[in-house]
Amino acid sequence: MGWTLPAVFSFDEGVLPATSKRNMTRMFMADKPHRYGSKLFMVCDAKTAYCHRFEVYVGKRESTNGAATAVDYKAGAAAVVRNLKVVLGQSRQRWHCVVIDRYYSSVLLAVELLSLRAWAQQGSQSYKEGAPSERTSWYILLLGSVTIPTMISCIWWDRKPVHYLCTGSVMAASTIERKLKRVGAVRVPCPSAVNDYQNWMSGVDVHDQLRLQSYLLQMSTRFTKYYKSLFLGFLDMVMVNAYLTHKEGANIKGTFAMKRS
Repeated sequence: MGWTLPAVFSFDEGVLPATSKRNMTRMFMADKPHRYGSKLFMVCDAKTAYCHRFEVYVGKRESTNGAATAVDYKAGAAAVVRNLKVVLGQSRQRWHCVVIDRYYSSVLLAVELLSLRAWAQQGSQSYKEGAPSERTSWYILLLGSVTIPTMISCIWWDRKPVHYLCTGSVMAASTIERKLKRVGAVRVPCPSAVNDYQNWMSGVDVHDQLRLQSYLLQMSTRFTKYYKSLFLGFLDMVMVNAYLTHKEGANIKGTFAMKRS
């Protein structure tokens, strides 16, 4: 008995720590717990952080003469579509909602995902042009598409303007908690897409935290051959998935789940 793809899942980058210079997949990632490692494209459950699929990024595709192409067709939106075609083809659900990081977001990707019967919840790239220099009030700006009625773009002012691109999202009024200096926690207005994005986007990050912050086999020992260390990294992913399966099974049965220690 295995896991089935849920109705809501997240797509983001993960990392396998790697310090050996002989590892051809090693690259620098400034926003990860381990800045040097192998990049992984991961599809994880938005609620439980269970990893349904991962793909190791091995670099740009080379042409026939050995030169790297100008456009990287193995990363970005192409990586999202390539991985989702595999997981969605094995799913039992008719429609899904995929939450994507802002580095992959684009209008073309949202349209392509609609053809795969998947709604997109994307955090778009922020553009400073035309935005005020300081926040004066919380505001929401909604923009709809005439060609695709389900596509909506919204701008929500937090500390900086935050852009969202959604298809099939219910843009109802909601609130979110923010902490202000000398004031404390306050509830500020926001569209419901902001709550959905923050609640569902952390699937890959939680899986990385469970794998990298404690009980890590890969960093517990060193090998002369770098691929042995990568094997332990894959084994760590299997162990995290096994623990999440045990934890979810305990919740279903109404029993207490064992700790990882």
